[in-house]
Amino acid sequence: MTSQLFDTKGRPVIVPALQEFTHRIVGAQDLAVDGVQWSTEVVTVTADTDYTGFSVSLDYGLSGDLALVTFALTLAIKAGSATADPKYKWQARNAGGTWTDLMSGYITKTNVNTTYVEETITGYLQAFPANLNMYPMDLRCIFQSNETTPGVATMKVKNSSTVSFLLK
Repeated sequence: MTSQLFDTKGRPVIVPALQEFTHRIVGAQDLAVDGVQWSTEVVTVTADTDYTGFSVSLDYGLSGDLALVTFALTLAIKAGSATADPKYKWQARNAGGTWTDLMSGYITKTNVNTTYVEETITGYLQAFPANLNMYPMDLRCIFQSNETTPGVATMKVKNSSTVSFLLK
């Protein structure tokens, strides 16, 4: 998509039009008394095994090269025992491509206990690896616990989580 402008001499100049939009990644659900909606809870079973706690395809029917992507991702995580250390990481990819970590390794919540702890990861990307440079995009959060029952981990994603795109 392009926009036509004119220079000081009245000559047309063709400039690429950037497209900007935001995805609210947790789908619409019933309203909540406290105003907070969550994705479906996911629970680990086997220790030290990756589970997909949340996954979504971000696609408004557009396609294009990424100029900027901004993430604001909030999850809640808890363990089934006081000694379990659940950990998680967010990943993204070009639709159907190879997963790319959005941060360096896992974030470990040492002795998180049995009450949910919320954590928000924010930031933006302007330089993109080959497998994370196009829209549409897939996003997921994988997690695991270092213990089995009762130390399983449980996670969910908050409705305030967003991913904003600026396409070239």
